[in-house]
Amino acid sequence: MATQWQSDEWGAFKWDMDAWVATQPLPTKRFGLRGEQHLTFELAFQTDDENKTPSPAAFQCAEGILADPDWLVELITTALFDDFQGDGPGSGMWWDGDIDAVEEILGVDIPEEPQQLAALLYLTRILIRENHRLEIDGPLAVISFGAAFEEEHGVEFLSDGQEVYGIGYTADAQPFGL
Repeated sequence: MATQWQSDEWGAFKWDMDAWVATQPLPTKRFGLRGEQHLTFELAFQTDDENKTPSPAAFQCAEGILADPDWLVELITTALFDDFQGDGPGSGMWWDGDIDAVEEILGVDIPEEPQQLAALLYLTRILIRENHRLEIDGPLAVISFGAAFEEEHGVEFLSDGQEVYGIGYTADAQPFGL
């Protein structure tokens, strides 16, 4: 039973119940909850057990997400902005289409540009899952953030790095339409 595994690109990973986990430097400083500096996040790869290492497809998913931090910011903030506005597929969360409630909690107006929402978030974890229930080819990233508008639970996005397939509370995000 292995408890540690070494990646050439991301260094040492430790087995933690259902995933290989390593602390990584933030890929971008554009996420920054209320000026706080969160300089690291967890990168994790879910596997069946500690005797399996992530597949090449899982690595490609992580590399695709982390290769272009500006795209990650745009992808996440646009999906969240659309959800606040009630546009797009809808998350079904309390903030879905209720920008007034979000503004009341924050005590400020929501920015007019989606990318400005990055200041309300800080990246905490990216978990790459190979087994998921979405009808997409390949692994899925579960991207978790602390959030100024949802301090208790945080917010999570389901994505392949090209599209967002769901938004919800951290550890409870559901695909759109469920």
